[in-house]
Amino acid sequence: MHKDDAAALRIPAILIDLSVILGVVGTVQRFLVEFGWLEQHPPIEWLMFAVIPIAFFVYWALNINIGKRLFKLAIVDADTLRPATVPQLFKRSLLFCFLISFNILLVIPIFLSKKNQGFHDRLANTVVVRKEKVAG
Repeated sequence: MHKDDAAALRIPAILIDLSVILGVVGTVQRFLVEFGWLEQHPPIEWLMFAVIPIAFFVYWALNINIGKRLFKLAIVDADTLRPATVPQLFKRSLLFCFLISFNILLVIPIFLSKKNQGFHDRLANTVVVRKEKVAG
């Protein structure tokens, strides 16, 4: 297996994850509009600005990651290659949500670092690998 397989598969995996999250949020928003809740209660519209980041955070903090599962990728501890701990996943997803506005900059280190880690991976001490490389 080529060293950069996991790094290259992260891009389509994240696109799938983004599609899932935005699809769910879009469906909820459409439901709220159809029932007139967004027109009758303007503050709910402002809540939608919070819902999208919260949806991203929950999705990654709970390690749902449909895209990663389809490509058999796993988030693991960078030192032990064991599955990442809940605090690591929490930290990683929180950092990802903060750094998402620098999206293009997040991709560059993934391909340039030895372990193919983005900034959020380095700060959370995690790495994304093919599942057959996961220890224990």
